[in-house]
Amino acid sequence: MQSSPLSIPIENPASIVNAQANIGQPVLKSIFASKTFWGVIFTAVAAIAPILGEKIDAHTFQAKDVAQIVVILCGAASAIIGRVDAGSVYTPKCLPGPNNPF
Repeated sequence: MQSSPLSIPIENPASIVNAQANIGQPVLKSIFASKTFWGVIFTAVAAIAPILGEKIDAHTFQAKDVAQIVVILCGAASAIIGRVDAGSVYTPKCLPGPNNPF
């Protein structure tokens, strides 16, 4: 452990240099680490599950039910796209995103 001129103990001097070099740089995180992403996924599942459960039990799955599910999925997709466009996330190589243009 080293001491600075002000006698403040410094555990890892290299971490200070690295922190100073990264000032102003956005911290990137995986889309799968985003709370927004998982909130959208869980909300979409919570919205779709009752529709499927009711219609499967009643054996009355119709086109309007499919349309309702498609609307929910489109809303979820637009929220995820908005999160990716907001920045500071990276996407896996198999998905489009700021680091993987279409």
